[in-house]
Amino acid sequence: MSNPSENAFLTQFLALCWEVTVTEATTIISKLQAIEHLMNTQVWTEALLLAHNLVGTNPRVSKAHLLVAYGNYQIGQYALARKAAIATDLDQLLAVKDLSDLGQILYKLDEGRRAVHAFRRATERQQTPVTLANLGAVLSAQGEREEAYRVLKKAVEIDSKCEFALGNLSGACYDIGRLKEAEATARALLALNPDNAGGIINLANTLLSRKLWREASDLYIRRLETIPDCWATRTKLMHCLAQDADWTQLSAQHQFFKENIGKIAAGPSAPNPWVLLSVSDNPALHQAAAASNARSLNAISPAMPKSRKSKSDRLTIGFFSADFYNHPTTQLILSLLKNLDRTKFCVHAFSFGPRVLDEYRTAVSIAVDHFHDVSQYSNEQIAELARAEALDIAIDLNGYTKNHRAAIFAHRAAPLQVQYLGYPGTMMVREIDAVIADEFIIPVEAEGYFSEKVIRLPGFYQINDQDFDPPDQAVSRLEAGLPPSGIILACLNSIHKVNADTFDLWMQIMRRTPNAYIWLFSDNPIARSNIEATAAESGVDPARIVWAVRVSRKEHLARLCNVDLFLDTWPYNSHTTASDALRMHVPIVTCPGRSFASRVCGSLLNALNLTDLIARTPAEYVNVAVRLCENQSELQRLRNILADRVVDSGIFDADVFSRKFEDALLGIWNENTEHDTETYLNYDTLRTPASENAP
Repeated sequence: MSNPSENAFLTQFLALCWEVTVTEATTIISKLQAIEHLMNTQVWTEALLLAHNLVGTNPRVSKAHLLVAYGNYQIGQYALARKAAIATDLDQLLAVKDLSDLGQILYKLDEGRRAVHAFRRATERQQTPVTLANLGAVLSAQGEREEAYRVLKKAVEIDSKCEFALGNLSGACYDIGRLKEAEATARALLALNPDNAGGIINLANTLLSRKLWREASDLYIRRLETIPDCWATRTKLMHCLAQDADWTQLSAQHQFFKENIGKIAAGPSAPNPWVLLSVSDNPALHQAAAASNARSLNAISPAMPKSRKSKSDRLTIGFFSADFYNHPTTQLILSLLKNLDRTKFCVHAFSFGPRVLDEYRTAVSIAVDHFHDVSQYSNEQIAELARAEALDIAIDLNGYTKNHRAAIFAHRAAPLQVQYLGYPGTMMVREIDAVIADEFIIPVEAEGYFSEKVIRLPGFYQINDQDFDPPDQAVSRLEAGLPPSGIILACLNSIHKVNADTFDLWMQIMRRTPNAYIWLFSDNPIARSNIEATAAESGVDPARIVWAVRVSRKEHLARLCNVDLFLDTWPYNSHTTASDALRMHVPIVTCPGRSFASRVCGSLLNALNLTDLIARTPAEYVNVAVRLCENQSELQRLRNILADRVVDSGIFDADVFSRKFEDALLGIWNENTEHDTETYLNYDTLRTPASENAP
């Protein structure tokens, strides 16, 4: 409003929109300005009281709804913020800033399509690098990444020195796999402003994707100097440190989390819960991290699909994953998809991950009744598609792992929503009803750490693919790169699962077993160097560490015949790697902890009735391994037992497992629909453990 005549015209226009007199409109404008002033000075209680009163007396004043949304979002009242943001009429917001503020709130509350509308309207009012950068960011988040890239390129063309546009363009390039352009754009941004947070993070993320862990770590550390409680950045740093086996710095980061567990919810960003699984065995920390991620998801008001099925009808179930390609989760679950009883279930797969057109993706598409590539869909669109397909049960195979889409389930893809296999922990998402486990993995006393209802399969929870190509012939030690004699201990997990405590136990075993070698996997020279240096400091010749090379799955299984004893990691166990070792009759020693992730290998050994290999303490873990290394006849006896039990136990019998899985799904479905098909397992109050200060 640059002059009195423009002010008068705008006041008259708003009076018409609000259906009030010009005098009343003038008063309302004054109230809006007063509320904005209070919010700018962070006097939230008084500002929100005035804003709510204004909405109550003049519900057509769209700006008042926006201020209610903005104020509630700032104080963490996300459900109220979402309700007010949805009620805001775009047509009445004339200022570009107001449209942008509304778009930001909607975007952060996973109302992506509404956010796109707000940002598009802002660009219609004024096309600037900033309005285009906002629109590009939300388009990218909605899955419309190519359009986002074009919009952001245009923003940078308008002003090549706009930091905001450069930052978002770098992120968009990263999202569509243009890593070189992402890096170049981030570096151009940092050349303009070396302290630009977006430039630092985007460059670090790009370097992380290129597995340049050390360079990425340096950038994350630089960012944390400014915002030490930026939990997302801190967990990315921890992942880089773990990949480099930089255990001294990793321990310091873990200590920071332990000391600040009560502050996680108040941080500017949520930590990556998956990273913490390999660093800490504290389920209270895992729960806090998950709850922080779930806060905005739990503010979504989902559609509630009504089931049309009776107990006798065939159920429609959907498996949702970013990993329907040659990935450990798909390697495990493929047989389940094939073997589910089609007289009881119609099976869908929803793929929202990278389009990797390999034999595993093909196998999944053949195994299910309906395969949906939804990689270009928004979270809400995927949920809508699932409801349109009349899904009864939605099964999330990702949890909080890479490329997850937890928001799909916050929007309600199905009446019953279940978490399984991909993520060993709680999600703390209100709309995820159940988690599938077994009695060993989640004991009754651990249920308080889960917001989901715990469904326990008899025996063991982990499906293992029965249709695999057995090795044509064994690989010799020489062919595998192993020494010609001596005991071969092995752990072929990703190196990020190996930590200082676990490695110390391995070095104790090596010192007590002088003729043993340990076979590890990492293609990162920095990690290898750090691990070898730690071995030397522990009094173990680094030459006794043998590094495995990356090979095909078939070759990997073939070379396992050379392993005498597999050593499990803690607190994040071997999962698929444990199945592979047991399949090839290699004994495993494990030491379960308190977290889900630390008990998966023990669950498999328990199902095989090999409980002597499940250590109760770290000291027992060492003693069991040393005893076996000193007794080759006992190792051979265990091999013979495994040769029999991997068949008799049903661990690799997908037909038997599928029947148990079906019974579990039907059981929870019937329990959930016994009285009312519109009743859902919906926890309004998330359960918490007895003690939040567990060590």
